[in-house]
Amino acid sequence: MKQVATKITEYVKKSKRAKLYGVFGLIYLIAVIFVMNDAWLYQTPIAKLTKVETSIAGENKSTRGTQEIKYKQKIRGVILNGTNKGKIVDFSNEYTYTGMLKQKYGNGYWVALTLKACPECLAIYHFVPFAFVGGIVVTSALAVCHHSLLAKLMWGAYSCLAILMSFMAVKGQKKYWQQLLLPILFFLLHVSYGIGSVVGFLKLPFWKYEKRTGV
Repeated sequence: MKQVATKITEYVKKSKRAKLYGVFGLIYLIAVIFVMNDAWLYQTPIAKLTKVETSIAGENKSTRGTQEIKYKQKIRGVILNGTNKGKIVDFSNEYTYTGMLKQKYGNGYWVALTLKACPECLAIYHFVPFAFVGGIVVTSALAVCHHSLLAKLMWGAYSCLAILMSFMAVKGQKKYWQQLLLPILFFLLHVSYGIGSVVGFLKLPFWKYEKRTGV
């Protein structure tokens, strides 16, 4: 392991391109960590989930007409900011996988359009999936041009964070085999959200917004 680390260090020292990619990779990692710990920036209450109990609630028909499992969650969290900081909250949630993907696409789409209607309502973290999709496009283009180091750094950092988030999400829960797919699910949710934002940004110049005022 030490030999591998030494070789990487020597390569970075010798190559200006590797240094540049290393800086970009470090900035990306710092940005992700910052967004995961920036609750203090927002006026809207942000909660950290401390306990999630997931159970199978039945089956639903998906948009394609196939049957899919519907899950029910009992969730407990603690508020991280605002006047109710430290307060414990309990709530419930029901979901299906295709329903989540469709919802995230819609969230990303309307985040982009909200820039015209209410830009002050948005925060940095709303645009992270859009930046992620942009990162995929840029690093893939670089990889095709035989500059793959930045792509490796981005995917390495994202994979580690996705696996870590998956472990945190199932901690203390009843275990199902489907939980092994959580890293893939996180990826699909982020990409769905990001693609929704891309579509929203493309439509933004042509979207007509009429501001309503109270009578």
